[in-house]
Parts: sequence; structure tokens; C-alpha cells
Amino acid sequence: MFGSRIICIHAINTQFTLVKLKKYINRMRALGYSFVAIEELLNSKKKKQLALTVDDAYLSVYNELLPYLVKENIPALLFVPTGLLGLPSNHSELINNRCYVNEATMGVKEINNWIASGNQIGFHTCKHLDWSQASLSEIESDFSKGWDKIIENGWSTPYFAYPFGCISSKYKKQTELLLKGYGIKYAFTLEWADFTNKVSSYYIPRVCLGDWEPSIWSVVKSLGMFDWYGNRKR
Repeated sequence: MFGSRIICIHAINTQFTLVKLKKYINRMRALGYSFVAIEELLNSKKKKQLALTVDDAYLSVYNELLPYLVKENIPALLFVPTGLLGLPSNHSELINNRCYVNEATMGVKEINNWIASGNQIGFHTCKHLDWSQASLSEIESDFSKGWDKIIENGWSTPYFAYPFGCISSKYKKQTELLLKGYGIKYAFTLEWADFTNKVSSYYIPRVCLGDWEPSIWSVVKSLGMFDWYGNRKR
């Protein structure tokens, strides 16, 4: 308990409001936690550090969250599904790939502005592919197409997050080689645990803050008080 953790959120909406996130951040700071860049946390042995990550690149994050992060000097790592950028809310591509309803996605311009603000991006597959349900050929094809878009846009990153936090247990060795071949150094799952509880640098746990949960429960999860509860089905 009271270790350092990587936090995951998705969108700013009527369920997970900016007010709710601010309340969570203020409570964590009051408990002595600091929000640091992902690379600082990964290379530190300090306790009570949190790194904020944001999945799926929803436009609400750019419009509502980014100004607050800049104001509060909170760094964040945005995981981008590069084949789903610039789409309006409820687009068939977003619905079919199990993204949030009623959420548009950032375009290349917004991603570039995100980077220009001092924040970072990571790769989140091309089309939000669930690796636990995909064949190896599907994983490889989706990864290649998505990474091509990273290159086309002049981006680079050593970070990858598995959509839904799901790894491919069937093709574990092959997917590790895939990540390594593309220069990915760190890959992130979803699990209630300190980041030091990782099996390897390709399976680093993140704690996801639920859209519907009260901010005090998000605090409890971040402190590690009930990890056994969050991981009881694993």
C-alpha cells in the first residue's frame, strides 16, 4: 500500500466529469502523492508517485482535460488508436471496435497539439483491437497498419497499451517479439497493482478509474487498500 501507480482514464463526460477528476487529484495530493511523467515513475524507486495515462484519444479529453493538465502542470500519456482518429461520435468504426458511445476522437491536429503542450503519446493498436480475442495474423496486421500511421504523422513512442488491458495468452511469446521489433519498450495492462508488480516491462499494471465510481473509491484503488478485490477474478 502507498506505492507508486499508473492511473488510467478514458473520457471526460457526464459520468466521469472534470469536477470528479479534480476532486480525485486534490485528494491524492492531500495524501502526499505527486503526479509525475511516466518515464520518471518507471525509473524511480520513490513511493507515492502517480502517472496519468489516458486511453483512446477522445476529443473530450483534448477540449476539457488538456487545459486543466497544463494549468496544474500534470503530465499525461495518451494512448492513441491511430486508425480511429478524427471520427465523429457514434461512428460505425468506433461502435464496431467497442469504443465509447457519444464520444468523438481527436484528429492529427489535436494529437500534435497534445504533444506540443509537453505531453506524450503511446500506441493503442490501429483499431482498438482486443488481443485476447484476435488471431496472431489479425494482431500483426492491425499493429503494422497502425504503426504506419505513427510514422506517417512523424510521431514516435516506446509505449504501448493493450486495449481493454487484454494480452494474448495464446500468442504471448510472438506478441512480445512483435512489440520488441517495433521498438516498444514498455507495454501496459489493467490491474489493481503498483507498477513494480510487473512480470516484465511488457506487462506493466495500470489502475483504471471507473466512469461510474465515486471519487473516494478511485482514491481507495489508487492507495492499494483493496487490490485483492479488484483482482479476485484473475
